[in-house]
Parts: sequence; structure tokens; C-alpha cells
Amino acid sequence: MSLGTITTTITTTNTIIMNIIIIIIILLLSLYNSWIKSCLTDNDFTSKALNINLLPFFFSMIIASTEHHPLQHPDCLDILKIVFKLNDVFDSYDSNGSSKLAANIYNIVTAQNDAIECIIYLMGSGYVNESISFLCQNIDTFDIKNIRHLLNKLLNSITTPFSIYFVTKLCELLCYPSVTKALTSSYFAVDDAIKLKKLIESLEEKDFPNTNAYHNLQAVMSQVITIHKI
Repeated sequence: MSLGTITTTITTTNTIIMNIIIIIIILLLSLYNSWIKSCLTDNDFTSKALNINLLPFFFSMIIASTEHHPLQHPDCLDILKIVFKLNDVFDSYDSNGSSKLAANIYNIVTAQNDAIECIIYLMGSGYVNESISFLCQNIDTFDIKNIRHLLNKLLNSITTPFSIYFVTKLCELLCYPSVTKALTSSYFAVDDAIKLKKLIESLEEKDFPNTNAYHNLQAVMSQVITIHKI
């Protein structure tokens, strides 16, 4: 057997091994996603306050699945949607109505902030339309702290080029009453307000369609400029 044949055989074998490893990783990530979803929808799991501390591990697995297995993107978003329905679980209150999690740094609002970061990571990985549609449909149910966190992460991660659909949905998202309230609040960071202003200016330069949502956003931005003096 010649040296060239041996080299080809080794290369082929290595390729087969790598493909097998990739398939195993994909299967494991799929199993992890199924397990995470079953945990978050299990009353026995969510009735125990300390189980909330497992959510950061769940989120790290979702990030891994997002990065390595694009076909799992819909399942990842489905899991993240569940997190926003967990406000009244994890046995947050004792029989006297006192919060069991008051001294716990990691609480449901923090968990939902982490879920928001995962959604933005999904969008950055190409799963844009479904992710931003979910945000638009549910933003008015978010805690104000979650909304401020979303705005901060969005404005610090958005990069060109933009699709027309994304810009339209983004304008729609930023004009929801709860978001407008966050944008015009004194708690909204001036640095974020400046980034939003630059974003809108970049849209004007690119001559995006003059939709109602875009005009509404310009009106909201006028309030932001006045309040934050930018």
C-alpha cells in the first residue's frame, strides 16, 4: 500500500469519526432540549424554589444548541417562551405571603433577562423573524426591568445589514406602550438613547419604507431626545 493511499485512508477515517462525533453532539443537544422543556412544564419541578438556580445551566445548553444545531432553533425559542410564563411558579411565596426568593440573587426577572439574551443570540444566529415576532406579540406582558434589559441588549447588538422585515418589526416593537414608557423613563440609559438615535438616523440614510410603524418610532424618538437631552 502506497503512502498516498494510507494518507487518504487516514483522512477518510478521521472525517467519518468527526461526522459521528457531530451527529452524537446533535442528538445530545436535541435530548437536552427535550429534557429542559419537560422540566419547565413539570409542576413538580417548578414548585421547588431552588430549582430556579438550574436555569442558567439550561440557558447555556440552549446557547450551545443554537450555535451548533440550527435545526433546533424553533425548539430553543419554544423553551425560551416558557420562561416568560413562570412568574407565578418556583414556589416563590411561603404561607405568610413572604417571598422565599427575596434573598436569592437569581430570581425570575433575572432568569427572564437571561432568556432575552438567548433570544437575541438566536436572532444573531439567523433565527430572526420568529424571534422578533414573539417579542412583538408579548412585550406588553414583560416586566419593565426585562424591557429595559431587552432595549440595552438589542441596541448593543444590532448590526447592518437590516432586512425590511426586521426593521418593520423593530419599529413596531419600539412603539408598543410598555416600550415607549421604558424609552421615555429616566431609568433608560442615555448611552442607549444615543444608540437608538443613531440607529434611526442610519435607517433614514438607507431610505427604508415610510411605514406607519416607522413614523410612530420617529415620534417616540422626539420624546426620547427631549427627555434625555441628546
